[in-house]
Amino acid sequence: MLKNLEMKELILQAKVKSAYKNSKAVKAATDTAVVHIFELKYQLIHSLSGMPFDEIDKLDEGKYHRSESILSSLKDIGNTEVTEEVLFGNDDNKIDFLKQRLDEYKQKITEIVGAENAEKLHFAVVPDESVFKGESVAAVILMLNSIMFEVLNTEAETIALLTNQIDATNIAFDRIQPVVVAKNNHVKAGEMYEAEVYIVGYDTLQSHAIKIGNAINMEMLEVTGQVQNVKESDGSGKIRIKASGSGQKKLFGVLEVISRNNITYKYPFEHTYFVEP
Repeated sequence: MLKNLEMKELILQAKVKSAYKNSKAVKAATDTAVVHIFELKYQLIHSLSGMPFDEIDKLDEGKYHRSESILSSLKDIGNTEVTEEVLFGNDDNKIDFLKQRLDEYKQKITEIVGAENAEKLHFAVVPDESVFKGESVAAVILMLNSIMFEVLNTEAETIALLTNQIDATNIAFDRIQPVVVAKNNHVKAGEMYEAEVYIVGYDTLQSHAIKIGNAINMEMLEVTGQVQNVKESDGSGKIRIKASGSGQKKLFGVLEVISRNNITYKYPFEHTYFVEP
């Protein structure tokens, strides 16, 4: 009996490691696709305003953290000549190139999850070039933002699918609660508020542990660096970190779930956040 339990634990831990590795690959592929969309967006703004690319990036990031659009800081956003020049000038069709990039992204995700699972996912669709023809800089930037959010949604769907493939049949739970995660808590009048509701199950008869730190040893599934224990209550833990420095920050963690037969299952996670100076 003990041998069977140990074998089940080893199999489950291997699945967790595989899901984590695949999730990292999904994130890398998503970053590549999103960066291309940002580059096209920044080319439009640069051609319109003459602003250097590093300044555009800094302005856009600041606006993002304030839930504002970069368009509010630009002049002549109704210009259509710039759109024609950037997207279709010199016989260089950047919309076709964007389609190729997103086709490559779809192929990469399909390689990771398999063709059958890929059919369950929603992938961004780039409109025909005729949709962009004659449109203003503002309209094209909004369309590119929409495509980017579709790519990010694909990333979230894919990681959720990978997580669901982990066999958690040996983990019992006796309570369920909904968790609402909003895409953005600040929206303007006329914009769409979007949120996802996750069904979370947990076991009130067992204690669990959440640890965060600077990195994760994926062989041992252990947090390394400045390790902190996060207090868990009613199926959730609250992470509190004093912000320091500025720019993008990452935290890594491991959730330890104890089954009723006293086997500990470890689930690694990571999270990115930004600190404004």
